[in-house]
Amino acid sequence: MRVAFHGAAETVTGSCTLLEADGTRVLVDCGQFQGDDELERRNRGHGLGFDPAGIDALVLTHAHIDLLGRAPLLVTRGFRGPVFCTRATAELAAVMLADAAKIQEEDHRRRGGPPPSYGEKEVARILDLMRPVRYGHPTAVTRSMALTLSDAGHILGSAHALVAMKEGDRKVVFGVSGDVGAPHRPVVADPTPFPRADFVQIESTYGDRDHKSGEASLAELLEILESADRGEGIVLVPAFALGRTQDLLYHINGWKNQGKLSRLKVYVDSPMATKLTAVFQGNTAVYDDDAKGLLKRGDDPFDFEGLSFVSSHVESERLTREATNAVIIASSGMCQSGRVTGHLAGLLPRPSTKVVFVGYQAPGTLGRRLVDRAPQVHIRGHMVPVRASIHTLGGFSAHGGQSDMLDWLGRCGGPTAKVFLCHGEPPSLAAFAKLIGDKLGLATHIPKMGESVEL
Repeated sequence: MRVAFHGAAETVTGSCTLLEADGTRVLVDCGQFQGDDELERRNRGHGLGFDPAGIDALVLTHAHIDLLGRAPLLVTRGFRGPVFCTRATAELAAVMLADAAKIQEEDHRRRGGPPPSYGEKEVARILDLMRPVRYGHPTAVTRSMALTLSDAGHILGSAHALVAMKEGDRKVVFGVSGDVGAPHRPVVADPTPFPRADFVQIESTYGDRDHKSGEASLAELLEILESADRGEGIVLVPAFALGRTQDLLYHINGWKNQGKLSRLKVYVDSPMATKLTAVFQGNTAVYDDDAKGLLKRGDDPFDFEGLSFVSSHVESERLTREATNAVIIASSGMCQSGRVTGHLAGLLPRPSTKVVFVGYQAPGTLGRRLVDRAPQVHIRGHMVPVRASIHTLGGFSAHGGQSDMLDWLGRCGGPTAKVFLCHGEPPSLAAFAKLIGDKLGLATHIPKMGESVEL
């Protein structure tokens, strides 16, 4: 029995883990690399590191592009097996992958980028292979592997993947954390640790630090939004269309219910976020108890007075010029593409603008340059001066911080022979590995890209 790491090894994105037992092979996630040019090139390279035609099944932990963005590429190279995920992940994936294909095509056609890795046809084929499974229900995925999903508390439908492997008389339980959510977040439930795992692959995005407190971040966001409510400039939030946008709407709805932000207009300027929010509204059964309670009282957190979902490019461009008493929530979250780039080009030169980052910004992205206080940035072929104020609110992360992750790992059933650390930058990986050894006494290993380890 073996595990091989073909993504998110010594980097945050591109998750892709291959498990082998008794001649069968199961891939857990097949994500897109995001960040600088070197990472982006991996998405279109011919060397996945394995033969997709030899993969018996694919498991998707959730619907973020860095976890499933290369999945349609598999079918172009011979993969025909089933794809296991939650129902919500399957529905969200349909929106996310269609958008990814569109972005690739537009980048190639309009900006001279590389040919697309896949298109609508390949997206349709991978969606046809999806087999939704429920949390807590063991499912045979090959003759030698069985899968059990549990709620990862990261985004709607996110899951930890526990794979029971057997070869001859030997049995091994391998747990893949996916992205572990922070506790006490809106809409989604808290993460559920593995009941037992011989080996654990754990994400380490924030393995070297804790987030600012959620309460402090909420208080700071409210203060910023109140300035817009008073007409003191536009607030622009570059937010991931999946997860972060819905969290923001949940909180703003709550404040409006309290009589605050009465004049504030809220614009969600992302066609994808509009579609994804509709998926949230169709999957209320997996909401946490607080969100379910709101619905029972007739309060839909994604439908309130002052909220508008922007559809057309014309309306989007008008917002940049004319919006007042407003917050604009636009994707992409790292400012690499999407309508947020148009808003940044128009709003960054204004000292009255407040740009609020509520999510991780990978090295090499426009978002990271803004967070690092670049005095000017390159957007759509022009240098744009940065006179707006830049705010970074760490308490909104959908990932658990260092203490959350250590607590989660400590509550996993054992004994755990080894912990593999993935999905993190090198300093984060090293710090978290040391902490796991010091506090939990567990052996750790930080895999290299393409490394294979016998279990």
